[in-house]
Amino acid sequence: RSTLFPYTTLFRSKGFYIDITHFPLKEKDGMDQIKKYVFPDPCKIFDFSEIPVIVDRLNKNNEYFIMMEGESLFDRCWALRGMENFMMDLLTDEDAALFLIENNFRFFYDYTRMLLEAAKGKVDAIGVYNDLGNQQQMMISPDTYRKYFKERQRQYIQMVKEFGVKVFYHACGNIVEILDDLIDIGVDILDPLQLKAMQISPGQLVDICRDRLVFHGGIDTQDLLVNGNPAQIRDSIKTL
Repeated sequence: RSTLFPYTTLFRSKGFYIDITHFPLKEKDGMDQIKKYVFPDPCKIFDFSEIPVIVDRLNKNNEYFIMMEGESLFDRCWALRGMENFMMDLLTDEDAALFLIENNFRFFYDYTRMLLEAAKGKVDAIGVYNDLGNQQQMMISPDTYRKYFKERQRQYIQMVKEFGVKVFYHACGNIVEILDDLIDIGVDILDPLQLKAMQISPGQLVDICRDRLVFHGGIDTQDLLVNGNPAQIRDSIKTL
């Protein structure tokens, strides 16, 4: 089954896994072709007016932490351009990289502001989703993150916090090198804590972050939950 996202990126879902099957700008060469792409206007797509009513119905006893999806700046850029092409743009074609980043940033900024204005205080957190790490290291260098993404994410987070809302930041893989950057821009909650990829223990993560972050996750779903026995899993949970 394929779903057409507002960006004209096609997704195929099978079970609980979603795969991108079409990258709209993958075959485009040069800025003249890339700039022809028309980014969606969230004002013409979304109607968030029912959020307060829906939240009140689902959370009438005020027992749930309500979070809604917000920015995916890095991920959305490569979802449009293709991973390899976008990585090359970051290194060899700054104009193309900035065109994608700036337009995606504006979309997510406006989309999230609309959502929070309509929510009228009914949302506790906004989720930011950018898989910046892999099993060994960062997907992009820390310097590249700081050059293109950090200050834009700081601006985005400042806007979110104007509404008294927390920021939940999801980044898979080894992101140890930018933990201080994420804290600096105002991230409140870090997920999913792939400690095995980070090559650190829970205690070492606490030493780095101290009381500056709330942790969400930490259970090893790649090895421990697949190959471990119940006793090992219980011990890991106790350690966390």
